[in-house]
Amino acid sequence: MGISPAVNGELEVNRERQIISRFVPEVDRIAKTSTPGHLELLAEELGVKKILTRPMAGVQEEHPGIDAMLVPLPQGYSVVINEKAPQTRRAYSLAHELAHIMLLEAEDSTESLARTNRYRSASSAAQNWKTEERLCDAIAAELLMPEKMFTAEVGKLGHSLKHLTYLANLFGTSLTATAIRYWELLSEPCYLIRWKPKANGRDPILPSWQMRNKSRGPRICPVTASSVSRRNEFRTLRGSWKTMGTLISNESLLLKYMSAGKRYIRPETFETESFGFGGPENRTVLSAVYLGRNL
Repeated sequence: MGISPAVNGELEVNRERQIISRFVPEVDRIAKTSTPGHLELLAEELGVKKILTRPMAGVQEEHPGIDAMLVPLPQGYSVVINEKAPQTRRAYSLAHELAHIMLLEAEDSTESLARTNRYRSASSAAQNWKTEERLCDAIAAELLMPEKMFTAEVGKLGHSLKHLTYLANLFGTSLTATAIRYWELLSEPCYLIRWKPKANGRDPILPSWQMRNKSRGPRICPVTASSVSRRNEFRTLRGSWKTMGTLISNESLLLKYMSAGKRYIRPETFETESFGFGGPENRTVLSAVYLGRNL
């Protein structure tokens, strides 16, 4: 019998916390997170001898999307980071590679050097690789944005995407990474949708990905068609596409329900806010759909 996604997700969270608590005690983690260079200090403790920023065009041709890689040394490791990546991305990439070292050390493997070479490739579609990558992303998020600190800040500011810029500056993370952290730590069901322009120009704005957090809620089907029957106008999205502000509105969204083994779709209205950032050439909008705030 297989493990359900919910149980499997809980196992990953538990493993993440066990690994972090082993290598970075909570008091030290919180103290270091508020100190410039805390990742470099942690890297030194984990045996990283060099952190290098280099062009990675050649590596990216073979492994598209790679911004950093972990390289084994006779004693320890070096981390190579894409010099063209923005500073917030470099910090996240470094935290991600440090998470790989934590996993290696936690396994106490005598084949760690050989296994480290495997971490340099993100092209593998193997399920165990995907699981490790998700775990490393989770560890990186916790190293950069510790749950207790992050939730405390959100508690003081209020639950809204309009605080993304402040939170991103506070933790030194990208707006997208900060939004994902905000979304995953919410205690209420929420969808996070990332919108990007369509290359053909006919559909100017389409979702590039969407995620639902662990809190239970219905499945939604976001579209931007103007058809009255589909009811998805995303007014806040279109406003955020033109401004840097956060707009809050009540959007009509398509929901997917299962009943008697059959799927059906109907529109329902939820409180939604959209946050736009980036210039005309790299415009991005993130929408939070609060599934517990329907009207």
